[in-house]
Formats: sequence, C-alpha cells, structure tokens
Amino acid sequence: MTDTMTEAIQESYASSPTGQVILATLELNHPAWTAPARVVYDHQDLIAPLTAGGGNVTFQRCAFGYNLPRQSKDLPSMEIWVDNVSKEIGDQMKNATGVRAPVTVTYREYLSDLIDQGPQFVLSGLSLKKVKLTLSKVTGSCGFLDFINRRCPHLRFTATEFPGLVR
Repeated sequence: MTDTMTEAIQESYASSPTGQVILATLELNHPAWTAPARVVYDHQDLIAPLTAGGGNVTFQRCAFGYNLPRQSKDLPSMEIWVDNVSKEIGDQMKNATGVRAPVTVTYREYLSDLIDQGPQFVLSGLSLKKVKLTLSKVTGSCGFLDFINRRCPHLRFTATEFPGLVR
C-alpha cells in the first residue's frame, strides 16, 4: 500500500483556496488488458503525469464516485462506481473474468494549478473485488492485500527450482 499526501493537498483541504480544484482520478489495470483504464471526475479530459517528473498520460472524463477507506477494526476498503460505462471499459471488465488476477486500482488527486507537478495524493495497492457490471454502471469494492491470511513463506518449493528436495 502506498499512501502519500503532499503539503499542497493538505493545505488545499484545510483552506479551500479560490480557483483551485481537486481533480480525482482512478486507474484500473489488469494483465488481460492492453492498456489501463484511466478516468477523471471532470467535464474535460486530463493530461497529467502519473508521478512527479514522469511522462504524461490521458485520463478520460467520466462520472464516478468513491468512498475513501476509513479506519476500522476490519480490513479497510474503498467503494467505487463508474457511471455511463463506455463500451471499452465494459469489454475490458468482461475480459478480466477469464484471467485469475485482480484488477488493480490506483486513486490519485491532482490540484488544478499544480497538474504538471504530478499527483498530490496517491492511494495504490488496491484490488477490485465484488464487481457488478450493468449496461450503464460498474460498481465494486476495493481492498488491500490481506497480509494476515497470506501463505508464509510465500515461496513455493518445487523440484525444478530446488533440486535438492528430490533424491
């Protein structure tokens, strides 16, 4: 899990400067897709770097909603929904069902006057779960990896990788 919040976005949350807009973006990615799906909650597309000093990518304008994770005794999760799903995103979500790998989600916030400096808040390491796809909307719950219930050691000891195991 990567969770970084710059001083600029903290100041924007605290003071709400006039003329400064926080642009929320989502990036959905899966190994079966040719390219990640990137959307911005705005009336126009956003061309911005994924990291400070990185190359620019395009986020397509789209109506979506989200509930950021809250602190709780359970594993934190983030609810997302994307309205008026384009045919491309719908087809990509259908293609993801054929491959046993999670759809990864990265949430970023950009400040309208600091777009060239990259995202001011990044929340990554999320996996999309409990996905529901309709003709007009995709909804899902994003959770972090469950490290508590993960197999330990994570390595799988096979005879090809560890020949000393075979007599």
